[in-house]
This record gives sequence, structure tokens and C-alpha cells, in this order.
Amino acid sequence: MLRLTVIFLFYVLLLVNTSEQQQLINSTTIATCNFTACNSQRISCSSNLNCDCFSLTSNSNIGICALTTLSCESFVRCNMDNVSCSIEIATTTQKSTTTTKKLTTITTQKPTTTTKISTTTSTSRGWFSTGNMINARSTHTASVLSNGKVLVTGGNGFGGTLNSAELYNPSTGTWTTTSNMTNTRRSHTACVLSNGKVLATGGTTDGISALNSAELYDPSTGIWATTSNMTNARYYHTASVLLNGKVLVTGGWNFTITFNGAELYDLSTGTWTTTENMTIGRYWHTASVLSNGLVLVTGGTYNVGALNTAELY
Repeated sequence: MLRLTVIFLFYVLLLVNTSEQQQLINSTTIATCNFTACNSQRISCSSNLNCDCFSLTSNSNIGICALTTLSCESFVRCNMDNVSCSIEIATTTQKSTTTTKKLTTITTQKPTTTTKISTTTSTSRGWFSTGNMINARSTHTASVLSNGKVLVTGGNGFGGTLNSAELYNPSTGTWTTTSNMTNTRRSHTACVLSNGKVLATGGTTDGISALNSAELYDPSTGIWATTSNMTNARYYHTASVLLNGKVLVTGGWNFTITFNGAELYDLSTGTWTTTENMTIGRYWHTASVLSNGLVLVTGGTYNVGALNTAELY
């Protein structure tokens, strides 16, 4: 009698368990992901087996219950960085979702296919090549225009001193010619003015005689036009655009004299006026406009050699 009772209870438990499993299977078709908080991956957070627990980027200790086919823009990246990782993409009969994060899929009663894709976000740094200039040149100038292009002017080429100019387009990495300067120049200066034009000053044609001429390039027309000459012919000098829009030219060399003189170009009148001399003559020096409007001049060369002195204008 006892044995018959045990057998009877076993069959009752078997029937109850089978009924519960059937109810769970049926519930997968109606249960939803209620976006409830969860705290563990790979643990079902809903009776719908298409739901899973995903960690949030805003709080790694809290997850959210969501469909495995949900957009993963708010989930944690692979290995918490942008390095190459293997991505699992869950595709169902209803829709497919491509993600940039890693999803863990759980096999359900619905047909599910998994595709492995390797993606890499570029984190490379360093130097890489771009388009070559049209002309080989040295001791030239390069100025970033207000439209983002770069204007290269003059310099020393294979055939001697150049008057040519060309433009670099950073969006395409290519160079195009623009109109030539009125003078061949090397070791000159070129600075972008407040109105967007470029002022080229001085330089040398033959390495012996210095130029006092100056000219303006208009990016809107691509044409050069002469402006008034500097007071002194010079090369190896500096040209700095001041906060008031004027251009300060300092120092330089004319093959005989190392200049300590400075002069100012007035954009509104197109004329030059002398200003106070530096304390010492310099060429191959630098001049930097500071945030307070002063100009810091450093180093350079005088007749006896390199300088370590600095002064403010």
C-alpha cells in the first residue's frame, strides 16, 4: 500500500512540473520586458526568455531588463574602450539590430541566428602622408586662411627663387595653384590680416640683396596686389599681427646690416610707419603676440652669434 502511495505522488509531482513548464513556455509569447532594475547578466529578468539583464554605462552596478534585440547605445562598450572587439548581433524573425557594443544572447524557442563581426575604431596617431606640393620649395611661407585652406608662397626651388603660390585643401588633401606673387621671394614673411587677406613682406631674390616690397593676396579672388613698400629692405625678419589689426615687422638682415629697427603696417591706409627700435639687432629670431597684446621677441642671431636675450614690445 505504501509503495502504491509513493508511485501515485511521483506521478502527481510529474504532472504539476510539466504543467508549470508548459505555462512558462506559453508565457514567453506574452511576457514583456518591463525595464525593471536587475543586477546580474546571464540571469533571466523576465519570464520572456528574449529578455536579458544589461549593465548601464551610467551605473555599472545597476542593469536594466531589456530585449536582446534592443539598441545598445546606452550599454557598456566592449572592455570599456574603443579597441577592436568581437560583436554578437542577435537577429530574430521580426527585426535585426546592429550594435556597437557586445550583446550576450540566450537561446530561446524562437529561431535565432548569431553573426560574428569584427569592428575597429581607429585610435591611430602619428604622421601619415598627404598630397605633395606642386613645386618643391624651401625657405617659403605657409599661412592658414580663414576658409581653412593653406596658402604656400615663394621660397627657393630647383630653378631658383620662386614667385609661385599654391593652396592646400585639408578636406581633400590636394594642392592647387593660385596666382603668382608680383615678386620672387624667399626668407620672407606672410601673415593673415584681420580682413582675411595675406600680407607678404620683404625677403630676398638672390640671397644677397633684400626686398622692401610688400603685397596682398585676396583669397576671395586669388589675386595678388602690391601695397606700399616697407621703410627698410629686409629678410630673416618677423611679422606679427597685433590686436589692433596692425602688423609689426621687426629686425632682419640685408646682407650688410642686422636690423634692430621695427615698423608698423596699417591695413586701413596701406602705409608703413617706423616705431621704436629693439634693444639689439636680430635676425632668425621669433616674435609672439601675447594675450595681453604685448609682443615677445626672443633669441635670433647677431653678428657675434646666437642670442639668448628676449624683449617685449
